[in-house]
Amino acid sequence: MGGFSFKHRPFVRRLFFASVLLMLFACNTSDETIKVGVLHSLSGTMAPSEQPVAMATMMAIEEINASGGLLGKQIEPMLFDGQSNDEHFLRLAKRLLIDEGVDVVFGCWTSSCRKTLKPLFEQRDNLLVYPVQFEGVESSDNILYTGATASQQVMPALAWGLRNIGPRVMLVGSDYVFPHVANSIVKHQAGMLGGEIVDELYYILGDDVLRNLRQRVNDAKPDFILSTLNGSSNRQFFQLMSLEENPTPVIATSISEEDLDVGNIELPVYVANSYFEQFSRVDNRDFVARFHAYAGEDKRVSAAVEAAYSGVYLWAQAVEQAHSFHAGDVVGTLPAHSINGPADKLVVALDSNHVWRKFYLAKLDGNQALNVIYTAVDYLPPTPYPVFFSRRKWENYLNDLYVQWGEQWYAPILVTGD
Repeated sequence: MGGFSFKHRPFVRRLFFASVLLMLFACNTSDETIKVGVLHSLSGTMAPSEQPVAMATMMAIEEINASGGLLGKQIEPMLFDGQSNDEHFLRLAKRLLIDEGVDVVFGCWTSSCRKTLKPLFEQRDNLLVYPVQFEGVESSDNILYTGATASQQVMPALAWGLRNIGPRVMLVGSDYVFPHVANSIVKHQAGMLGGEIVDELYYILGDDVLRNLRQRVNDAKPDFILSTLNGSSNRQFFQLMSLEENPTPVIATSISEEDLDVGNIELPVYVANSYFEQFSRVDNRDFVARFHAYAGEDKRVSAAVEAAYSGVYLWAQAVEQAHSFHAGDVVGTLPAHSINGPADKLVVALDSNHVWRKFYLAKLDGNQALNVIYTAVDYLPPTPYPVFFSRRKWENYLNDLYVQWGEQWYAPILVTGD
């Protein structure tokens, strides 16, 4: 049943996943199936965000199988739990690629996880389909990036905040590669647009204390906070910020709808992303209904859920065009591929394996629902390397972070910025 054991896991949908896997494998022999990896955190600090993403991936695979499969074969998903640990992700990726012989893996959430796996996929010429918004400053022939880059999400979010809230910005993020790179971009952009960065604060992934947060906000007196916090830390962040007498508005770039399920949030919250489940398009309403029927009404449809689902279909389309499952054949057909996603058309850029995306900003209302208040008129190009630095200078900056953190993609300390 793939590589994940549900025994003793606090995973609400474990029986559902088990039944799906058994159904998929029961009637298939190895000659009639093609194995793929599904690698997400089903436990640990990232589990609330990643569980629905894994479900969306499985749903897309089941739909393709129900429609006849791919190149005459049924897709056999091997589901593994990365346990919110980059090194465990790497061990499982090696098992999938080397021992199980898969050519493609759908997975990861954090950029530190993706960067930890990237050399393995490049060395072996395999394909990773990565479904989450990220900082950019990366392009690989062996990764299909279906989430938004910073130029499609973080940068338009900052511009909107400076224009509509105020010039004083505080940066709060998790202490790993995505928030640091995103905030480096933000600092350069803010300087060009007349904004001021009044403080910058980082917390280790999974930190549920967020020491000194309220004091730092009170001292800095920002007009708004740009948050790149990830995972379970978001719950404590919104609870603490709601305690303020005059709460500071927050523009969040790294949360899913699951992360906002923390009771009444008594502060202005804006969420920047490339997709929201509230979109009224008929195709999206149908997608959301099917996902709820598949995963449960309690599971929210985040941008990463949509990107994961769409990523499976982009891969399947490339496989059909290449008439091959081999990653080396598939990646050559990816540029300019397009599908009609639940909300928007997704097109893979000609010069990279990133997709063009629209930008949306939603505001959290009193009923804890997100209502879209701003939509970019045009699709935005991914622009993996923002123009503030050359590509080489961006790569040197990343290497400096990696060395500074002891040759890993996250800081090995609890809190920085004190």
